[in-house]
Amino acid sequence: MQFNLPSNLQNAVAAYDPEKKLQRRAASIAATNNTRKKPSFPLGNPFDLIPPEVVRSEDLQRIISNINSSLVDRRYHSFHKVKVLQDNPFVSREDVYAFILHFESLWLAIWLPPERQKGEYLFGYARAFKNNEKSRNMISSILRDKMLEHGELVSYGKTEMVVERGLITIKDVQEKSQASRWCSYVAPWDFIGYYQKTRDMRKVISKFEVTLAATVPSWENTKWYERINCRNPLEAVDLKLPPEVYTFLGQSASDTELSVDLLVKIIEFYQNEDNDRAIAFGGQANFIERNIIKSIISTPLIKKWIQSKLASINKDFKDVNCVSKKEILSNWSRVERLMDNIMYVKSIWNDCPLDYYNSNIDTLSFFRFRSHLRCVEAKAWLAEHMPVASFFQIIKKFWESDSNNINGFHEWNDTVSMLQGILIHQEYKQDLKAPKRWRISEFHDYIQGESWKLKNDKIDLPQDLFPSPIKVETSDGRIWSFFQPIDTHQLAQWGQAVRNCIGSASHYAEEVKKKKHFIVLCTLDRKPTFTIQLKVNDGVMSVIQMVSIANRRLSNVESADYGEAFQKALFQRENQLNSGQPATSASVTT
Repeated sequence: MQFNLPSNLQNAVAAYDPEKKLQRRAASIAATNNTRKKPSFPLGNPFDLIPPEVVRSEDLQRIISNINSSLVDRRYHSFHKVKVLQDNPFVSREDVYAFILHFESLWLAIWLPPERQKGEYLFGYARAFKNNEKSRNMISSILRDKMLEHGELVSYGKTEMVVERGLITIKDVQEKSQASRWCSYVAPWDFIGYYQKTRDMRKVISKFEVTLAATVPSWENTKWYERINCRNPLEAVDLKLPPEVYTFLGQSASDTELSVDLLVKIIEFYQNEDNDRAIAFGGQANFIERNIIKSIISTPLIKKWIQSKLASINKDFKDVNCVSKKEILSNWSRVERLMDNIMYVKSIWNDCPLDYYNSNIDTLSFFRFRSHLRCVEAKAWLAEHMPVASFFQIIKKFWESDSNNINGFHEWNDTVSMLQGILIHQEYKQDLKAPKRWRISEFHDYIQGESWKLKNDKIDLPQDLFPSPIKVETSDGRIWSFFQPIDTHQLAQWGQAVRNCIGSASHYAEEVKKKKHFIVLCTLDRKPTFTIQLKVNDGVMSVIQMVSIANRRLSNVESADYGEAFQKALFQRENQLNSGQPATSASVTT
């Protein structure tokens, strides 16, 4: 049973009615909100962040008002000029010369200097946040502390704000970058971060950086400040030297140019044990090692070559019209490779005649060897067994055959590393003989085979097909010899001779031991030539794969000749079995 109360009676018992209580509370809140005035600038009104000579005061005030009423991801504005390209009047470019934004309690404004102040500074910036606990807690401690230290308190109406202003010069960029401090409190826009809500802000900043880069000398495909950060050609080639070096040289960083004499002086500086702190700071350990080549790079022919490269670097560094750093780095790279490779040769053949260096400058400046600092035994073995003339012949042939490969002589590097791996075993220190010929492919395969034998046991292999070599003569008068390897080490030696992986890939020997297939080796006119993998199924023998030297596939003519010779070898082996004649115990050397 229910009763509808009259209005006056409803009010009389409203204290007992929960629904009436809610309605009265909502009405009271609405009335209060209607009487309270919303602030015009809830984010603050720092109306003077950008100088009026850059952006008019009334324009900046209007933008700040808009930002105060915008959503988080729209709290920014860029000021730009549209320029028509001189070489194409139908194409225009938008140059952002200033911007202002608000992000997480912080206001940020950046601008380029006006026309009459160009050259006095690169760009100006101003940052501000409300001087209250909430705003301070939303800003990174590093940025907040810097602003509190270098900023000032400014009142905008009833709101007090911490404001920091600055003009960044070329000297500022150089000093801060030298100390690796080009971060959020030097590059003022880096605090924005990579958030979805700041995506459009970052686009504006990127456009500003493009405009900024056009006001200073810069190199293509580098950060806008990379070129002006370099005080001299040394820094342009990433040769960062500590202040102690310039003190030793008796000149300032800005007056320093690259030369052979300068490089020699830097080498001399790093020989002084008292310069440990500078060495740790500069990280130029390679100059310590280069002491052994100081006299070589000072000889007339080599010095002239190096100086010509350094002169080109100095010239390109000074040329404001040189927009690419590629040639600078290329010239320095060749100088470094020459010095390091001379040092590499001298670390093995200490008494190498100067003529070898002089006649191989282009080769030695072409690619880079691994340092092989720990390959002490390998270097000693090379010095004892390998003539330095053979080494230069090897690298010259490599340079002539692969002049586009500047990354390194991998076949040589791998050979030396494997050689070191062999010689650290005591039994090999006296027994490892030199190869018959100093050709890199043969040297590499020889060392690779010896390395394989060291790591793998000598295991006998079955010889059911050809227990001993079978020799046959084909219609063209050539002598073919077929045999199966006696053991895994002979298989490795064969792999060296024909330059393929048959000896080093263990699965071939494993499958031969399990009698899953045959490996047949073939000499042609007593020269190791063909490697054949065969299988037999239901009385039919078939070739799985057959390769010539260096894994070369056989031509149609070679395949036909092989077929004739192998068929004769099978008939000859069949006759041996029919007659009960034992296989001849002969050996084949590879």
